[in-house]
Order: sequence, then C-alpha cells, then structure tokens
Amino acid sequence: MAVAILGVHATGPRATAQAQAARLTLEEVRTVLRTTRDLAGKDLSGLRLAKVNLRGADLTGANLTGTDLREARLEGARLRRAALRRANLAEANLHQADLGGADLREADLRRANLSEADASGADLTAARLGGAYLAAANLRRARLTRADLAGAYPPGAILTAADLTEATLTGANLAGVYAERTILDGARLDGADLTGGYLAGASLVRASLAGARLRVANLDRTNLLAADLRGADLGAAYLGGANLSRANLAGADLAQADLADADLDEADLTRARSEGVRGLDRARNRATAKGLR
Repeated sequence: MAVAILGVHATGPRATAQAQAARLTLEEVRTVLRTTRDLAGKDLSGLRLAKVNLRGADLTGANLTGTDLREARLEGARLRRAALRRANLAEANLHQADLGGADLREADLRRANLSEADASGADLTAARLGGAYLAAANLRRARLTRADLAGAYPPGAILTAADLTEATLTGANLAGVYAERTILDGARLDGADLTGGYLAGASLVRASLAGARLRVANLDRTNLLAADLRGADLGAAYLGGANLSRANLAGADLAQADLADADLDEADLTRARSEGVRGLDRARNRATAKGLR
C-alpha cells in the first residue's frame, strides 16, 4: 500500500498509519457499519452521527472529538480510550458500553443512558450529566471534577476512588451509592438522596449537603471538615471516626446516629435532633461543639 503526500510516497506501517489518520466521511462510516462495524482507531471527529445505530461497534481508540452523537445507539459499543472531548451524547444509549479510560472532558451526556456502562478511569472533567441514568455504572477511579450531575439517577453506581471535586450533584438520587474513598471536596450535594450510601473513607471537605438525605448511610472515617450539613437527615447513620470539625449541622437530624470517635471540634449542632444518638460519650472534642445537648 502506498500513500502519496507532497510528492513523497510512504509505504508499510507509515502508510497504514496515515491512512487510518484520515477522517472518515459519513458515507464511509455507514459502509463500515453495514459490514465489519470495526471503527477502532478511526477519525470520526466532528461528524454528525445523531441517531446513528452504532450498537456493538468497535470504536476503541477512535477520535470522536466534537462529534454529534445525540440519541445515537451505542449499546455494548467498545469505546475504550476513545477521544470524546466535547462530543454531544445527549440522550444517547450507552447501556453496557465500554468507556474505560475514555476522554469525555466537557462532553454532553445529559439524559444519556449509561446503565451498566464501564467508565472506569475515564476522564469526565466538566462533563454535563444532568438527568443521566447511571444504574450500576462502573465509575471506579473516574475523574468527574466540576462535572454537572444535577438530577442524575445512578442507583447502584460504583464510584470507588472517583474524583468528584467541585462536582454538582444537587438533587441527585444517589441512594445506595458505593463511594468508598471517593473525593467530593467542595461538591454541591444539596437536597441529594444518599440514603444507605457507602461513603467510608470518602472526602467531603467543605462540601455542601444542606437538606441532603443520608439516613442509614455508612460514613465511617469520612472527612466532613467544614461541610454544610444544615437540615440534613443523618438518622441512624454511622459516623464512627468521621471528621466533623467545623461542620455545620444546625437543624440536622442525628437521631439514632452513631458518633463514636467522631471529631466534633467546633461543629455547630444548634437545634440538631439528637434523640438516641450513640457513641456521643466517645466523640472527640465534643466540648468545643456548639449547641450540643
């Protein structure tokens, strides 16, 4: 195979790489989808593929930067290490898609279906995921800094060791979420539902959780330094060894919660419900807490 560029003929591996690097046309993409469905490593950047059926297609390492994939069918598609920066995937179906290590920075995934998708290690910095369905999605070690997940629904999603620094999760339904060692520093979780969530060892430094529901959540050794928990429901939650230093728990519901070994240094517990609180006698720095009854 030979490829002529500026009068020079390239052969062998170099020619193959050059051929693969050429951006495909929409018609070429459709032709591949009718045959092998193998688009691995291909350049599809900027193409308009809205509503196109890419179900089960191999897009491993493909360049989809800025591509329009609105309402596209990508169920079971292989997108591992694909470049999807600023791609429009609004309302796309990515059920069971493989997005491991993919670059989804600033991508639009609003109302997309990512149920059972594998996005472990993916970069979703500043991505828009408002209203996305993330049931049982694997987001281990994913980067979601400054991502917008307001109103997202991720029941059973795995967020272990993911980075959601300054992410927006206002009103998100995170009931039963698995977020061990997850970083949520400065995240906005006001009104979010974290009922029964597992957040052991997570970091929520200066996170905003006003009115959030954390009933029966596991917050073992969770760092809630200076977090805003005003009016939050922490009924029967486990807060053993949690750092609540300078946290604002004014008006929060702590009934039946376990605070054994929690650090309450300068925490504000004004008007907080404390009926049946366990381990309070073993909480650290309780003498400096405000409003503690």
